[in-house]
Amino acid sequence: MNPDDHNPNGGLADAESAEAKSGVKKRSGKSHPTVVQVQADPAQDLEWQKQFFSNHRLRTAQIPRRFWNKTLKNFETKDALRRTLVRDAQNFIKGFNFENEFPQGLLMVGEVGCGKSHLAVAILREVIEKGYTGLYYNSPDLLRDIRATFHDDAEITEDDLLQEINEVDLLVLDDLGAEKVSDFVLDRFYLIVNKRYEGCKPMIITTNLTDEETLRNRLGDRIMSRFCEMCQFFKQFPREDFRRRKMLE
Repeated sequence: MNPDDHNPNGGLADAESAEAKSGVKKRSGKSHPTVVQVQADPAQDLEWQKQFFSNHRLRTAQIPRRFWNKTLKNFETKDALRRTLVRDAQNFIKGFNFENEFPQGLLMVGEVGCGKSHLAVAILREVIEKGYTGLYYNSPDLLRDIRATFHDDAEITEDDLLQEINEVDLLVLDDLGAEKVSDFVLDRFYLIVNKRYEGCKPMIITTNLTDEETLRNRLGDRIMSRFCEMCQFFKQFPREDFRRRKMLE
């Protein structure tokens, strides 16, 4: 006996259930696909757009591949000094905005391999994720790219490159002082620093030149004077080469 004989609505209920699962509605013995309208979630769409543009800003920030995974979370905090560095970096990120006053940049001074680049890139990433634009440049690479604009077949001019550098909200200039000093070098650095100084655009500077006198002798009074007003001195970094230590572990 057919079980539906005991339930007049049983067969219809099962059919409707099957239709709901298959997405096909039966009419006149034929199957027709049912068009299901999915209502968009504005909050979800907004979050997707924010993430899309954040990823785009990160891709154009020119962060080197080796630094892609550098974050505050994986910065080593085995002692009080390193924990203080991370806390100060978090405070800088939290306070970064152009609403009430122009944010100061940071001057990070420390030995080779002490974590300056890691922390600078981690800050840059989080500032970008807040919705700002940013750019990373290693100092010798920047000078190389400027010189490349002088070639006859260069795709961009020096003015184009300097405009790109000076328009971003936050510029990380890594390893300042690693380049050989010349009038050309000092002139280009002054153009960049002064333009950002006049436009109230912050910079994060990292350098291995560990005392102000050496840095001043290398960069000159004009640049150092602007750094003093544009940047706050970041806490002292550990006197340890992380790369060397990891090699020996």
